[in-house]
Amino acid sequence: MSAICLSTMPATAAVVEYLKGAAKLPDDSQARLACDEGLLFSVVELDTVFHRPARLDDELVVRSAVGLSGRASVLFTHEARLGTAEGELIASGRVKVACIGAASFRPRRLPDWLLERLD
Repeated sequence: MSAICLSTMPATAAVVEYLKGAAKLPDDSQARLACDEGLLFSVVELDTVFHRPARLDDELVVRSAVGLSGRASVLFTHEARLGTAEGELIASGRVKVACIGAASFRPRRLPDWLLERLD
């Protein structure tokens, strides 16, 4: 009987996929934002709670939600459930991503066009 561990990597990958998908940013968005807008995103907080183990063949449903955490940060929440969206909670967590200047690495206000896409 094999057990699996849900790492924090899927949570940070979900942030990237959200920015490319729901926020409608292109695949090369990080490089483009750095060059065109002079901004980057950096994970500043990451928290995961493992409620119970999952087995290797278990089907998991992972949901993510986004919310603004301030003028320069976005908070993503995640949960993994067994089998269905209403299944037993396996893991939950949150990732706070800060918008920073590409040159200074200091916090920078999220651009208005991005705030509109995050709604």
